[in-house]
Amino acid sequence: MYAALAKANPHTGFPSFLAKRPQHQRQATCQASGGKASKAIRCPKWRQPAGAAICANKKAMCFGPHLFPNSAGPLNSAMTSRAARTTRLGRMPTLARPTVPTMVGGVKRKVPPTSYAKTSTDKNKEAHASNKKACHSRFSRNNLPTLARPTALGEKPAIGDRQPTISKWLEDMRQDRVQRATWKKGKLFVDLFSGKRSPVGRQVGKRGGAYIAFDILIDGRFDLGHPEVLETLTRWIRQGLVWGVWFGTDCTTWSKASWSKGPGWINSYRSQHHLWGELASLNPKAREKVLQGNAHAHFTMRVLQQVADQPLAVAGLENPAGSVIWQLPEMRALEKGSRFHHSICHYCQYGTRWQKPTRLLFVGGDKALAPHRMCKRKGKTCSKTGLPHLQLGGGRRHPSSGKELTKLATEYPPQLAAKMVDCLASCP
Repeated sequence: MYAALAKANPHTGFPSFLAKRPQHQRQATCQASGGKASKAIRCPKWRQPAGAAICANKKAMCFGPHLFPNSAGPLNSAMTSRAARTTRLGRMPTLARPTVPTMVGGVKRKVPPTSYAKTSTDKNKEAHASNKKACHSRFSRNNLPTLARPTALGEKPAIGDRQPTISKWLEDMRQDRVQRATWKKGKLFVDLFSGKRSPVGRQVGKRGGAYIAFDILIDGRFDLGHPEVLETLTRWIRQGLVWGVWFGTDCTTWSKASWSKGPGWINSYRSQHHLWGELASLNPKAREKVLQGNAHAHFTMRVLQQVADQPLAVAGLENPAGSVIWQLPEMRALEKGSRFHHSICHYCQYGTRWQKPTRLLFVGGDKALAPHRMCKRKGKTCSKTGLPHLQLGGGRRHPSSGKELTKLATEYPPQLAAKMVDCLASCP
């Protein structure tokens, strides 16, 4: 039976049973029909229609390639590679896309296969792409507007191509604040190393006075190490435009809150023999902190002396009672001036849970109004609150808020800040 099936038709190259299929099936696979020799018969086998070759290859895959050897030309094996089929048969015919009917003037017409009607989704995508492209071109890096930094705390930034210099920016701020002042009219109060909230400056503002808080936490242009800032500040004091200055000089490297390295060391940065810092035995990061702290101390003492030379100006300095800055020979010589006086107070007497003994140095002002309350504790309880003091340092945190106590203690209590301003304002 298999031998009879394997007998091929001499005209088509197909098995005899394939030639007896219906006419419409034979026309779908090849152009040969009946007993007439077609164009496909006279052509080489590799030029036979693709449909016939594929059909014969499928039969060979079903019945086995040994039953239909070379029955359909080049596709004589089920393992023929895809590249070979593409090379010998050429690309498979691509069916044309269906036409899409559209309405034109109320009458349907057919669009040619090469073009398609755009749906609402396509139109939305094109509109979004065009808008995106226009937005990128309009707001490219070269065309972006230049945003100037805020001209004053709480004001909106100005927009312009050029930013004013730092001295011009500070002068405009001073004039604006002084014009709106209702207390100490015509003069300015300056809070240096104020922190982000500036508690002393706020107390001046509550009285209606004009103040400017200098701290890089507020704006980078308030950097007191910048020469232009120093020149502007000293010029204001020299010209008599400032009535009061307050220093909250950073005590990171001066305080005893940091651990001591051993005998002879006051903290981890300074020793008894090297009050300006044991630079040789410090790592680069600690050395940078010490140098920055030294620069702040030199700046503080220089401005204090300048204020002392102005009879109508006052100033104040705050640092922990055990700070190394009070032991500097330069600071001790400065305190011997006629206008200098100091006082010691405890934070717990002004509304905090920590004691924090603090020393205040004033230039001018009424000495009797200087904060001087100190805790007279009974055992471990505070004489003001009746509760145990919270110990600072050592990574201790507040029991309710969870914040580090040393960072919370850097800000003055409002009651203490008010007393500081009262002492400074007592100078006529």
